Amino acid sequence: MLKLLQSLALALLLAAGADPLRAAPAGGEGAAPAGTPLSAAEADAVIKSLGDAYRSAKSLSFTLTSSAGSTFGGKHEGVSHLEFKRPGLFAGTTSLDGVQYQFTSDGHACFSRSSAVPGSYGRDPNSAPRTVRWMLMRGAVGFGFAATLLSMPDADELLFPESERTIARLPGIVLDGVACDQFSVVMGQPQIARQFILAIARTDHLLRRIERASRFFPVSETLTNVKLNADVSDAVFAFAPKPGETARPVPQDPVVTDAPPAKAPFPVPGTLPPPIQAVDLTGKAIRLGDYAGKVLLVHFWSTKILACDLTMPAIASAYIRYHPKGLEMVGISLDGPTARTSVDAFMKLHRLTWPQIYPARGADYDLAEAYRVEDLPATVLIGRDGKVAAVDLVGGFMDDLPGTIVAALAAPAHP
Repeated sequence: MLKLLQSLALALLLAAGADPLRAAPAGGEGAAPAGTPLSAAEADAVIKSLGDAYRSAKSLSFTLTSSAGSTFGGKHEGVSHLEFKRPGLFAGTTSLDGVQYQFTSDGHACFSRSSAVPGSYGRDPNSAPRTVRWMLMRGAVGFGFAATLLSMPDADELLFPESERTIARLPGIVLDGVACDQFSVVMGQPQIARQFILAIARTDHLLRRIERASRFFPVSETLTNVKLNADVSDAVFAFAPKPGETARPVPQDPVVTDAPPAKAPFPVPGTLPPPIQAVDLTGKAIRLGDYAGKVLLVHFWSTKILACDLTMPAIASAYIRYHPKGLEMVGISLDGPTARTSVDAFMKLHRLTWPQIYPARGADYDLAEAYRVEDLPATVLIGRDGKVAAVDLVGGFMDDLPGTIVAALAAPAHP
């Protein structure tokens, strides 16, 4: 299994490099701002300095303000405050669209509260950094780069692999009274390239702002009130249930989607998947039986859900990488029946070349209801034997996506 924290932030970067000084391909990201290309050695120094700054931090606190917009509708803004202390203590609060989150890690487990689920708290015994990353991504909308850099010793190279990045220096900027260097970082193959603008403080080499340059889905997060290596009491990271509170699994808090509410669990690995008998946007009939003996990834998405946009590059990368080896894909848009223009624009943006079903209906049934989708994006991987091999490969964490596909491709059709 890949490292736990290779999630949405890392999923955006699963591809090969592109030129930051030219406009992205038609339908892709917006034109890149002008800048001075860095040599490989200069780019290495920038990324290593960034990683070293977080690796050497004994404690760190900051306020993170994030904003995500979409030309397909909707804008979300969130504010988070995070306290961190080595070796693995986290505490923070997050506010998004009127929902308040609180999370604390005492080094042994991570606890969380949400105003959307009153009278209960979440307890995750597995990984405090994993839960903090999930809370930041769920609550603050942004990328969670800072939390990832704090949580993983090699996060700088995982987030910005040398073989997959092209970096250019941009004009400097002053943020929150701090002078910063700015860099354009382009990750990805030309078909699915993504560009980020990083503002890095000249004093402590920590991030102060991250922007995703995009015509369709602009996302930014700004870090203010940054305090490095301050004396923080362990009491800040202690957790005690409130009177009457009960424990619940993490993650838990609901996400609003276009999908109908679930009436039963998502398809279970090892069972036969519900049938698919529909027509894609080209008019071609799509039947599950036509994929017999093949590995098929069924992917539910919507233009209205930011997580679908953030994870789509990883889906596209998987298709480019594994389709020649036998992977097939079928996308299913859960956008409403009047959203064809948005669906077409989203497909053009992400270069979705595999079959797409829209609206999400079969001959006489709703596909989302048949697959019991309650959260987006949602995926079901069907193996060569026709049974469900894995589910939710692009949910909160994407560490299993490549490895699971490779294992399914290697498995026989009839074990």
